[in-house]
Amino acid sequence: MKKRLTLFFSLCILSGYPSLLPAQIPPLPPLNTAPLWEVNFHTQTGAVFVDTITYGRRYCLCGHDYVAIVRNGVEEIMYMRQDTDQAFYLLDTDDCASERLLYDYSSDTAHIPVENILSIPDSFDVFTFALSPLMEYGLFQLPVFMLDFTYQLGPFTLHSGGYWIRGVGDISHPFFPLFNNYNSSAQETTYYLKRLTVDHLVWYEAAAEPPSYSIIYVDQDAAGGLQNGSSWTDAYTRLDVALQHAQAGDLVWVAEGVYKPTTGTDRGAVFELRNGIQLYGGFSGTETNLLDRGDPALHPTVLSGDIGLPGDTTDNSYHLLRIQDVRDFAVVDGFTIRDGNALGGNIAFPYVENGAGILIYSALPTTDTADIVLKNNILTHHSAGSGAALSLHNGYATPARLRISQCTISDNFALNWGGGLFIPPALTQPLQISVSESSFQTNYAYNSDGGAIYDYHAQTRWEFVNTVFAENGVVVGDGGGAMGLYHIQGDKDIQILNCEFRDNFCPGNGAGLGYLHYGGPGRLQLSIQKTRFLRNTSFANGGGAVHIGTVVDGFVDFDCMECDFIENSSLNWGGAVSMQLHEVSAPCTIMFDRCEFTSNQSAGNVGGAIHLERR
Repeated sequence: MKKRLTLFFSLCILSGYPSLLPAQIPPLPPLNTAPLWEVNFHTQTGAVFVDTITYGRRYCLCGHDYVAIVRNGVEEIMYMRQDTDQAFYLLDTDDCASERLLYDYSSDTAHIPVENILSIPDSFDVFTFALSPLMEYGLFQLPVFMLDFTYQLGPFTLHSGGYWIRGVGDISHPFFPLFNNYNSSAQETTYYLKRLTVDHLVWYEAAAEPPSYSIIYVDQDAAGGLQNGSSWTDAYTRLDVALQHAQAGDLVWVAEGVYKPTTGTDRGAVFELRNGIQLYGGFSGTETNLLDRGDPALHPTVLSGDIGLPGDTTDNSYHLLRIQDVRDFAVVDGFTIRDGNALGGNIAFPYVENGAGILIYSALPTTDTADIVLKNNILTHHSAGSGAALSLHNGYATPARLRISQCTISDNFALNWGGGLFIPPALTQPLQISVSESSFQTNYAYNSDGGAIYDYHAQTRWEFVNTVFAENGVVVGDGGGAMGLYHIQGDKDIQILNCEFRDNFCPGNGAGLGYLHYGGPGRLQLSIQKTRFLRNTSFANGGGAVHIGTVVDGFVDFDCMECDFIENSSLNWGGAVSMQLHEVSAPCTIMFDRCEFTSNQSAGNVGGAIHLERR
């Protein structure tokens, strides 16, 4: 029996002439099911209360796009939006006048919503505070507010208190305060704030001693000194030596220069980053605070695999950076990583021709979730079998959240899959990947799929925000010129917001994004919002911009909102979008809302803009 196919078009435009694109608005924060903040309240009686905050559903309210702020996984306590350097929150979805300014980064003023202590529904008091002096704590300097509000109720004085912290995260992840009420007759409640899993990872406990950590300094030009990494004067001159001495919790600061994993010609030599270490480049060599570093591009710090004959790639390093056995977190920020070559046989540990730039490896199973942050990096001129710039090792055994922000991944070549990034099929744990403010350009897969990105894992959740895919391609292989996403069974969730796909190409289906479900119970949830697809070409098949294909038991829930498809083309069908859904597949829902299709064409005269087929 054929299953249900539901197709919606709402306020869409199909035309043959280009028009002006709508202005791009600041994006909402990336979706993330993991707690962004967790607050523990420890009372005098020993009771412990834990509140968590996550991002929830997205809403179009009062002419703006909001994301719900969810407490404890259930309650939507308010709704947030961003505008340049300001964050706003809406208390009541039925009252546009209830919007308040949460934070203005240009004025350093916090406007903090405090739920009314009498628990009156939808009742908030709003307090405004100026910033206090910085307080030293651990790895960062954090301004901290201890808020204490009193209410006189007969013989009792009730207090509402909590923490406001600025300096962790950014405009995309402001802290939404949570408050605990207690009677003045009790001893003061102890507050613990932790799980600050935004941007650079920080664990903050208000009542604890600062953690033990060291800053290890590396400067290849350091003359004399003790070369023990204790200061810029006594810096290590070799990064590989510094990483060998680093312990969990340490920061490694690297001054500008070119660093190679060996002073000889051993292609198997690699920089190894282990659990709990934060690696920062882009320093001039005089800074005393991480915030003093400024823009890392001003002081280029290069990890180079050109260890043999200069300019000869055949003797380059197999892998530049191996992120090894991370259980908690690891950070790589401010580097140009280039010229790795994982091809050539006799590959060193872990014996794979993937991940010439960065290889993420773990062989020991664990239930802990690893947070791996890649920020302000350039990965370029790598060659590999798959995932030339970045790859997870097949069989990776750790649940992970990979965050890529403000990175450029360009000019990489994979013989098989994923010139930029490769997610292999044999991973054993769920994987969340967020990509923001980044670009993938001129990455190529030669004889398979996914010019920039290839993903064959069954449990991947993707989030793309403000990211550009340009001029990526598959040369003689199949589909997914920019992005090839495949799976046999399991759930795949893809969220794309405010991105651009332009001038990508492939001989197969989906020059911008190609998805194929090969069989077995599987579900795709694909949401594309405020994204432009321009001049993408499937030169031997269908779906110039986007292709979705399923076989038996493949469920698809696809919504495309406020997107523009301009001058995309295909040889056979679906100049912009093609969908081939199996007739006995699970129910499928397809929705296009306020999209514009302009000057797309199919040489096969089947669906110049959209081709939909049940087969």
